[in-house]
Amino acid sequence: MFETRIPSVNRGRPRAYKIIGELVVPPEQVQQVEHPHWWLIILPVVLSSIAAGIFIVTAFLGSELFFVGAGVLLAVALAYSTVVALEWYVEVLIVTDRRVILSRGLFARKTSDIPLKHINDVSTKQGIAGRLLHFGQLRIESANTRGREFVTFIPNPMEIKQLLSRLMSADAKPSADPGGWIGELERVSLLFKAGFLTESEFAAAKRKLLELAPDQGVR
Repeated sequence: MFETRIPSVNRGRPRAYKIIGELVVPPEQVQQVEHPHWWLIILPVVLSSIAAGIFIVTAFLGSELFFVGAGVLLAVALAYSTVVALEWYVEVLIVTDRRVILSRGLFARKTSDIPLKHINDVSTKQGIAGRLLHFGQLRIESANTRGREFVTFIPNPMEIKQLLSRLMSADAKPSADPGGWIGELERVSLLFKAGFLTESEFAAAKRKLLELAPDQGVR
């Protein structure tokens, strides 16, 4: 029985488990799960702290107008910080042995995936803070209609780039399964057991795949 495994290192938040359960179908295997770096929420936290300081100072000045204005500023800063923090929490990058999945969005989830075989180039960009704190930008060029995906504030972008390079190299190697018919047969069987295919559809798909199989006594 196949199962989807999550690496013991960096298992991700509950959001990642939910997305993996929805999108990753065995025998596809998860290789790495990453969330945005905590540096993403530093600016909102700093702004909220400054707004709180202004609010406290105006409370002692005795000016009702300044006090109300500082209160509005604090409320806006806290709302902004909350939205950024929640978006930071829900965004996730999942790398499997077949594709890259990116899910983001607080109020409306937006999910995109790029098969490894469609990736043309992977590049990274890190500033001074990124090199010191180990985060940066990951850019994935693909043959998909979107063309490219940018992932900012991603931890250890060089490690992810190296992982993708290894997976892409392994994906490009000739398989011991000629034509991939065994893997496809397993996938069709899983779809049938899950109820996505009727018995007649499964039989027709199985018969077609076995016609592609080499003569090894499997018919």
